[in-house]
This record gives sequence, structure tokens and C-alpha cells, in this order.
Amino acid sequence: MEKFFHLFLIFAFIFTSFFSLPVNNVIATDSYSNSPYVELHSDSSTTKVSIDKYFSSYDEPSFNSTKNTDYVPQTVTVYKTLPSGWMLIDTHLGKKWIAPDGFKMALLLPFDAYHGPSYDSRIVTGFAAQTVTVHDEKPNGWMLIDTYLGKKWIIPTEGIRKLVDREFKVYKGPTFDSTSESNFSSQSPLTLAETTDNWRLIKTYLGNRWVKAEGERSPIHHLFWVFTEPSILASKVELFSQQSVTVFDRLPNGWLLIKTYRGNHWVKPDIKGFHTIENHTYYTDETGELYTGRKYIDEKRKWYEFNNQGRLIIKTGWQTVNGKKVYHSFSDYGMLANRFTEINGITYEFDINGYLVEDQSSKDNITIGELEAQLLSYFKANNLPYKVGTPEYYTYLKTQLLEHSDLKLAKHPSYPRILVYAVEYLYERGLIEEKINSNESLSYAPFTFNMNHIAHKTIKDIENEGQQLEQELQMAQVQTQKEHEKSQQIQEQQQELIRQKQDLESKHQEQQQNLIHQKQNLENEHQEQQDTKNTQTIEEQQHDLKKIQTEEIQKIEEQQQNLKTQLQTFNASSRYNAQDAVNYALKWAWVNNPTYINWDLRGGDCANFVSQALYAGGINMREPSPLPNRTITDGDYWFGHTWRINRVSSSWINAHKFYQYWSKHVSKSETLSPMQIFHDMRPGDVLQYKSVKGGKVWHTLMVTDRDSSNKRTIYITQHTPPRKNKDYAEIDKDNSDHGDSKWVQYFFTRL
Repeated sequence: MEKFFHLFLIFAFIFTSFFSLPVNNVIATDSYSNSPYVELHSDSSTTKVSIDKYFSSYDEPSFNSTKNTDYVPQTVTVYKTLPSGWMLIDTHLGKKWIAPDGFKMALLLPFDAYHGPSYDSRIVTGFAAQTVTVHDEKPNGWMLIDTYLGKKWIIPTEGIRKLVDREFKVYKGPTFDSTSESNFSSQSPLTLAETTDNWRLIKTYLGNRWVKAEGERSPIHHLFWVFTEPSILASKVELFSQQSVTVFDRLPNGWLLIKTYRGNHWVKPDIKGFHTIENHTYYTDETGELYTGRKYIDEKRKWYEFNNQGRLIIKTGWQTVNGKKVYHSFSDYGMLANRFTEINGITYEFDINGYLVEDQSSKDNITIGELEAQLLSYFKANNLPYKVGTPEYYTYLKTQLLEHSDLKLAKHPSYPRILVYAVEYLYERGLIEEKINSNESLSYAPFTFNMNHIAHKTIKDIENEGQQLEQELQMAQVQTQKEHEKSQQIQEQQQELIRQKQDLESKHQEQQQNLIHQKQNLENEHQEQQDTKNTQTIEEQQHDLKKIQTEEIQKIEEQQQNLKTQLQTFNASSRYNAQDAVNYALKWAWVNNPTYINWDLRGGDCANFVSQALYAGGINMREPSPLPNRTITDGDYWFGHTWRINRVSSSWINAHKFYQYWSKHVSKSETLSPMQIFHDMRPGDVLQYKSVKGGKVWHTLMVTDRDSSNKRTIYITQHTPPRKNKDYAEIDKDNSDHGDSKWVQYFFTRL
């Protein structure tokens, strides 16, 4: 038996010397009990990954970087996955790195494992060179790895000298996304470990650091200039054709250090766009070539003028070019083109060359039917599959209104009026909702819709209708103002009744106290017959006084109830909690709250979603009593009941009807200035888009955050299309003054 035991120990020693078996057991601790959940974001370049264990997030793909938050098991959205195992995910703190299963590296020489991150702790055993999974690191180089004995600590100190045949930087983690440190000349550092994507852990005077010895391959899909320095103003070396390049370094701003036959030089694959350097603005095409002269920039739908050095020439307001009037934006100095816009309250039109259209009337005779025919002809010529009445057609039009994403269509001669057509399409499609009666069931199947019923209308007709709607709204606002004044009077009357009630109660209490004192005085005297008689008289007085008091108080309470009933007609909110509204919007940004009907396939869900958030924030519904026996009710109401009751007002679900209702019941303003939006809006406020030409409102969203730093922007959340806490500058691609639509701001946070 003793011999067998010795053989077992020998076998165990040999086994532990050569193998390190992973152990994936995770123990939940109390520190995770209040862990927040990672935010879910939708992005075409992301994937969803389900994590079945507790995990932590870090600023960089290194356990030595700043640790942020602990998380419970959940599904996360992943933007990038490194071969070593690190993942870049979206969290409530922004994009962060996680390695829930650790990261893998291959140690090049045998190593010892310890119970703790210190040489003073006891050695567990020795291991042969092998690939290990790292779960934690210390700044002094100690690493926590999986072994067949559980998680143990190692400190790589022995390695093999390997040549890095160039100047190189070292990093804290095995990726260019981690912090870079000192530059080193070509040498053969002691290499301790490697990853499968050729990152080496080397020994330096800074401690153990990572280097990308052989670079990484990355494709560039267009012609590109390489530069001597990471700057568009640096000397250009040579123009290269599209190809895959070897990257030795990547800066946070996107510049890559690549290997070329002329040496290592810099390139920026996404270089196209505006650049600000030393207070001067430049624009480069996708190769890196600077624009000079007068250039049209597609994504802005504006003309810009650059000098011979590529610097933007600053011009603002009305100017004259080739004897024709033009207008330069005050925000980015571009010359407006191919759009309707409003300047000082007057609607102007500019053609594709940026010239003012002096006479709009002849162009405004085009009909909705003719514009639709032009759009369908454009689709056919460009092999686009969109058909009238389909969800895809609706999405295309709305995305074009929001982002002008089809840059080729944005150059169409009829583009300003095609956008008016798009607004009318969204508006008319929303009106179909009101044709639903109480006997219809709300299904998610697409329904038949076309524009034949208004195909004969001209743009001028649409503009006149918009003006008529505005006049009606102004008249309604006057009436509502009278109601609000009456509401104020009622509130004052309520306060007076409260005061009267308090005075009566005080007076009656004093009278009762006087009678009690009289009764006590009589009882203290010793005239029994007279005392009894007088005491009975006092008790009768008390009874009568209590009866009078009850009647008077009841009368005042009836008056209070009557005033309360009247006041309910006028009050939008007893108390608006903007944070509750924001929390609701963020919670249901990507999915529909099953309590409510989703209106995506019946005119869009943007107003419905914002209405739900406002209600969650404490805004009172205003509804007729009893509720009509139909699904949708028009008129001066705002309510939305759950799918079980299936009763809503048109103002709850229709963007323009929302505008018509809330313009009368909450403070608002209209603007074309993005900076005005930033200064005015607070989380919990609401924004809408309103067509400059036709006057129709076509989109609704909620402000859910605000950045007061140098970025100076707001963040928005919406449905149709769904977006969650997105930077407004990234959403509104034409985010400058003088767009085709203006913004309607609703100041719910000031209620």
C-alpha cells in the first residue's frame, strides 16, 4: 500500500509539471448583488453574446487598466473581439473591455505557480511551457491563471530573446486599443509569452509590456496617400491603390503606421471629412487629398470654398456669386444648396448650384402624383427595390428625411419637393390609423396604403393646407389660453375656499371651547337644579353648533370638489418627474412595451413611444367620459390605454396630432439652430421635426441626456427607427442651421 502511495505521488508530480488544466467555476459574491446591467444597443457591426457568469469591465483590454463595474450574467452587445479573448462591449458607462473567460497567452518556458501574488507565498508546483488562461493581473507582473488545482498565481520572468526588427512601441495590453508607452529601437528583448495574433509579452525597464512584433493585416478599400506624420498637413509620400496593409501602430484618432516599400509611413483609412487644425478648417477626400477652390460636399448638401492651402474661407449670410444671391450658414460657413429653408421667418429655396430660386411658384405646381412618379423612376434607374405601401418604402423615406442617406437622390433636381412628398406620405399614412374602428382587430400584418387619394394635390396646395392648419392651431391656442386663465382663477378660488374652511374650523373650535368652559364652571357650582337646567341648555347649543359646523364644512367641500373637477380639464400634470420619463424611454428604446400596441406598421410608433414616456413621468391623460366605442378618438384629448382596453387619442399616436395637442398645453418654441436646441433642451423634454415648406410635423423623440462638456450636445431616444441615448449630432446628418425641417421644442421639464 505504501509503495502504491509513493507511485501515486510521483505520477502526480509528473502530471502537474507538464499540464495546467482550466477550471471555470465562478463563485458569486455579495459585491455583485447590486450590479447594474450592461446597456443593449443595436448596431449593424455588432453581435450579441450571452455571458453566463459574473464579470467586470475595464477601460482597456488589460486587467492592469482601470476597473469600472461588476456585472451580473446577461446578454451583451459586442463591438470587437480580440483573438486573445478580450471583448469590447457597450455598457451604461460607454464602450468598455471585458474578458469573462480570461485571455489566452502561450508561455515560452517552464514556470512555477504560487498560492498568492508574491514570492513569499508558497510554491504550488511547476509547469511546462504551455498556453494558459489569465484571469487577473497585478501591476508588478503577477498573473492569475487556471490550473487543474484551481486558479493560481504566476510571474513570467524567463523567456527567449526574439528580434523585433524595427523601432517599436510597447503597450499595456495585447492590442493597439490599450495605452502605448515608450518607443524602443530595434532589438531582441526577452520574450515571455505570445498570443495567437502575434502579440509578445516582453521584459522592459517599465516592467512586462506587450509589442506587436510582426504587425497586423488590415484592408483599405480605396486609393490612399501615405504621410510622413499622422497629419493631413504632413508631406505626402505616395498614392497607393486599395490593398491590405501591415499595421505597426494605431492612434486613437484613426491614424495607422503601416509598412510600405518606402519605409513605415502613416495613413488614415477614414480620412474623408472636415479637419480642424490650429483653428483652421480643411476637408480631405477619401484618399487624403485636400480640397481647394469651390467644392460641393455631398453629406452636407452645401458648397464650400477653400484657398490654395486647403483652408476653408469663412463667409456668412447673404452673398453674391456670378450675379446671383446665395446664403452661407453661420454654423459651418457652407453655402446652402438644393433645399427649402427658413431665414428670418421667410421660406426660401436654393437650387443644386446654391443659387436662390427667385420664383418658386412655377415649381410648386408639381403634384404629389408626379413627384411619386419621379421617385419611382429614380428607384428603377438605380435598381432600388422600394415599393409604395411597404414598410421598406416608409423606412427609406423617413431615413432620408432624418439623414439624407441616399446622397445621389439628394442631388436630384426635385429633391426639395421630394422631401415634401415624403413628409406628406408619413402624415397621410398616419391618418389611416384614425380609420380603424372598434370592430377592427389590431394585427401586425401590413395594411394597404397608397397616395392616390391626394395624387392631384400640388406642392402649393400642401403649403396652403399647412398654413390653414397653423391658423386653426393659433385660434385653438387662444381658446386654450383662456382655459388656462380660467384654471388659474379656479386655483385661486380653491385657495380661498381652503382659507374659509380653516377660518370656520378655527371659529367653531373656539365656540366649542367656550361652551365647554361654561359647562365646567356651572358644574363646579353647587346649585343642582339650576345647574342641570343650564348644563342641558349648553349641551343643546353644542349639538346645534356641531350641526351648523358640519353643514358649512360640507358646503365648502362640495365647492372644492366642483372646482377640482373643473381643474382636471385644464391641468396637464400634477407633477412631472422627468427622470421617470427618461428611465422609461431608455428601458423600452429597443423593444416595445407589451402593455401597449405597437404602431410601427400603422403609421409609425414615434409619437406613441414618447407619449408612453410622458405618461410614465406623471403627465395626466385627458380623455372624454365615457370613452367612445372606437379605437382612436380625435379632438382635444390625450390618452392611451393598454392593449386590453385598446383606446387611444390621435394625439397619443400621431406626430402631427401630438403637435396640435401639446402646442396648446405646454410651453414650446420652434428653431433651426442646433445650439439653441442644446441650450434649451433638458432630459425629459420632447423634440419634433416640422417641415419648413409644408408645415407638417413628421417625427417625435425624447431628450434623454445632455453633455455640457466641450462636445456640447444632447442625446435622444426614439422609436421608428429605434435609437437609444444617441448623440444628436450623429443622428441628424444635416445637423446645422437652415435644414429642410425645423425643430419644435416642448419644455415639459418646466411644467
